[in-house]
Amino acid sequence: MTKPEIAGGVEVLDEKARKLLEDNLLPGEAVQFCLLGHRIKETSPTGDVLVALNERMLVIRHGRAARNDPFFGHGTEAVSLYYADINSLESNCERKQ
Repeated sequence: MTKPEIAGGVEVLDEKARKLLEDNLLPGEAVQFCLLGHRIKETSPTGDVLVALNERMLVIRHGRAARNDPFFGHGTEAVSLYYADINSLESNCERKQ
C-alpha cells in the first residue's frame, strides 16, 4: 500500500477540499502549500487541511471532521487565521502507525 501525500500544492486536495479552498480565496491570494490531516490510505478523503496563503492560513474541514454537522458527517467549514493575529502555536500530535 502506498502512503498518501501529506503535503504539497492544491493537487494533493480532494474535490471537496479544493472547492472549499476556491470559495474562500481572496483576489490575488496564492497557495504556498497544503498540509493534510491524517489519512489511512491514498484514496481516503482529505477531511482536515491547513492551507498556507500569503498573509493568512485557512483550516478547511469537511465530512466528519467539520464541526457544523456532527450527526450526519456532511458538514463543511473554513476558518481563516491571519498570521499577524497568531501569537503562538502548540502542537499536540500523537503519531499513529
